[in-house]
Amino acid sequence: CIATSLSYDSGTNKTTINVVGDSLVNETITSVLLSLSDMEAIIGYSKVRAYRSNSEQIVQSFTWTKVQLNAKNYDTQNEFDSTTNYRFTAKKSGYYLVIGSIFWKSSVDQCYHGIYISKNGNPVTDGSIRSPGSHSFAVKVSDVIYLETNDYLELWCFQLGGFNLNIGNGSDLTFMVINRLPI
Repeated sequence: CIATSLSYDSGTNKTTINVVGDSLVNETITSVLLSLSDMEAIIGYSKVRAYRSNSEQIVQSFTWTKVQLNAKNYDTQNEFDSTTNYRFTAKKSGYYLVIGSIFWKSSVDQCYHGIYISKNGNPVTDGSIRSPGSHSFAVKVSDVIYLETNDYLELWCFQLGGFNLNIGNGSDLTFMVINRLPI
C-alpha cells in the first residue's frame, strides 16, 4: 500500500490517512480516520500518574523507604503496579520523563529529607532539602531516564528527624508522573 495523503482536522481532532493500493494487485482505496488518542494507543506511549491514597505513610528515621503509591489517576499502558510492588515497569524501550513529589506532613527544623527515583533497584536521580521549620512541605525530583523493556522505576524517601514522620496522601501531594517521550 502507498499512502497518498495525510490530513488533520483540528475541529474534530481527527487525522485522515488515504491509502491507494498497488494498481497491479487492483486494491481499493481505503480511508482511515484516527484521533490523537487512537494514534497514541497504536504507538503505545506510556502515560502514568500514580499517587499515595487513603492514608498517610509512616517513614522511619534514618531508613530509605519506598513510597507506596497505591492509586492511579491514569495508566494508559497498564504499566504501574499500585497494589504489590508500587512500581512502574516499562513495556517499551525509550526515554521517559519522570517526576516525583513527596509531601511531608510535618518535620523537625533543619531535618534532612531525601527523595530519589530508582531504576531496577538503583538510585538514578535524587534531591534533598533541609526542612524549613516544623511545617509541612514538598520535596520534588525530575529527570529524563532511558529504560529498556521490563526496566522498572520506584520512588523512595528518607528523613533524619530522629523519630517517625508521615508523608501525605492525596493525588496532589505525594505522586509520581511518568511519560514516554516521542524521541
